[in-house]
Amino acid sequence: MAEKILINDDRLTADLDRIRSGSTQEFYKKGLKRGDLVLALDPPRKELYAELIDGKWYWVNGCAECNGKPRDWMTYIECEKHNVCRICGAKYADLKEPPWGGKHGWQCVPCANREKEEQKRTALKAVAAKEYDEWDYHGTDDVVCPHCGSSYEPDCEIPEGKETCEVCGGEYTVEPEFTTTYTTQVIGERITE
Repeated sequence: MAEKILINDDRLTADLDRIRSGSTQEFYKKGLKRGDLVLALDPPRKELYAELIDGKWYWVNGCAECNGKPRDWMTYIECEKHNVCRICGAKYADLKEPPWGGKHGWQCVPCANREKEEQKRTALKAVAAKEYDEWDYHGTDDVVCPHCGSSYEPDCEIPEGKETCEVCGGEYTVEPEFTTTYTTQVIGERITE
């Protein structure tokens, strides 16, 4: 933890729980429901959040990079210096449209579009290098785009019908194929003779 600043507020005691609501820190008596708000404080800077340390409340820096850690899905608290596109370094305050989130920090829309175009070119080039055979797309374990060869494993819903590839934008149809398996169990005692 690179930075900690004591919060001088007599209403803050060690018997409080803290919840973040955006950058606002909301304090509740331990064990009480969220509707029983005792106090809400905004940090002096957006990358700071309240943390109880040795019985006292401090503002601590939540920016991963300031603390020597890499950006990831969980590092949504960033200081002004590090709140930049992970590709080109554009500042969040200068963006014209909302950025794309990512495993290693957010990226601006122009960088996301360039990355997507490069992914599309690479996929289409790889498929074009071999002769097309529609049978390569029958009975596959994942849904495979017949245009660019990119694939995905469906989450919960089984896709069926028209699909649009997220990589190349090509359209295709998906027809799920099901196989039957059987499970058997002994009723009563197992016969051995």
